[in-house]
Amino acid sequence: MLAMNYWNSGNTTENFIYNDNNSKTRSDDEDSTIKLLIKLRNRNLINNNLTMIEFAAGVGRITKNVLLKLDFIKKIDLLEPAKVFENTLFEIKNKNPGIIDKIYIMPGEKFEFE
Repeated sequence: MLAMNYWNSGNTTENFIYNDNNSKTRSDDEDSTIKLLIKLRNRNLINNNLTMIEFAAGVGRITKNVLLKLDFIKKIDLLEPAKVFENTLFEIKNKNPGIIDKIYIMPGEKFEFE
């Protein structure tokens, strides 16, 4: 509950959230994730018509910097418990019609796969 109060009352810009002190680490993490997903696909451990969900999507960093860069990911759902990020997630959806599918504003522990 404390974290929800923080996010719902604080500054939610990307610069504030990431403070740009960790941009190299974030970039390395994102690159490593892309390489891992490509390796899994190349080894036929994941298919070429993948649906993903980003939990605790916030400003959609993983979706924008990882998932949307992979052509074998065909659909992305976004889940975020803090309502303050809702407009940001809908902006991402509007910029990526047909790929961003559902947006869930709810706690992750209440989410159920369809």
